[in-house]
Order: sequence, then C-alpha cells, then structure tokens
Amino acid sequence: MLTAKDSMADKIEAFNLGTDDYMTKPFSLQELLLRVKRMADRSELFKPRVVSTEKPEKVRFEDVVWDPKTFELTSRQGSFVLTALEAKVLREFLTHPGEVLSRQHLLSQVWGLQGNVETRTVDNFIMRLRKFFEEDPSRPKILQSMRGRGYKFCATVEKDEE
Repeated sequence: MLTAKDSMADKIEAFNLGTDDYMTKPFSLQELLLRVKRMADRSELFKPRVVSTEKPEKVRFEDVVWDPKTFELTSRQGSFVLTALEAKVLREFLTHPGEVLSRQHLLSQVWGLQGNVETRTVDNFIMRLRKFFEEDPSRPKILQSMRGRGYKFCATVEKDEE
C-alpha cells in the first residue's frame, strides 16, 4: 500500500485488512522498486514453471469428457469450451480427486495469490463449473461444498479411451 497516511493506527488497520506492505509518501523510487522486486520474487506468478512434455489426454468423470488440450468439456448439459482460468480450476480438482481444496489453496495454485486473501472469485468459478456438468447445480454431486473448509471433487477420474 502506498499512502500519505503515516500514523501507527493507519498502518495497523492496513495490515489487519491484509496488505502485504505499507509505504508512506514521500518515498524513494529506489525503495519502491526494491519492494516491488522483492514481492515479485516471492510470487508464484513470476516463478518458472515446468512444462510437461506429455501429451494431455482426454479425461472422463461421470458422463463428462474433458479435453485439456482444447478446453472442450462435453456433458449432458452440452458442449462447452472453458476459459483458461476455468480449465485451471477444473484441472486442479481433477489432479486432487477426493481431497478438500480450500479457497486459499485454489487462489494460490490457480491465481498465484499468496497470503490471507478474501474474495468470492473461487466461489464464482465453482458455480460456473457446476453449470457445465452438474445435473442440478444447486445440489451438486460432483463438485461439493465442504462447509468452512472448501470444495471436494467427488467423482472418479479416468482417461477417456475414445
């Protein structure tokens, strides 16, 4: 946070609300750049990722077929092409079937956000995914809410042999 407010009460409130850093005006440009560099060094967004050389195969769960290469998902509800972020969220669940994934886990792994971030983004993506493959999205059987803990993918995931 970059602000003109420099009282201790303002700083404490900002940190309690989740800010990662606090700088007051006037500031040194060099100090600002060093702080930004340090935050970027800690962020998952700027770390090199290992790119798999394996050809992604279609996967099946329940009556759903998903192609991770084209992001196409086919279910009783129809055929859909997921956005890149929807695909990343789905992939995270498919690689952790039966595990409860917290919002923090998803924010970290999918969006690269670290720390105590409060947002409804994850919930909105879950609702969108449910509309693609749940028979009744208001009563999900595949992508279930685990109250106070996160979400759990409750279907068996297998390679699609077609």
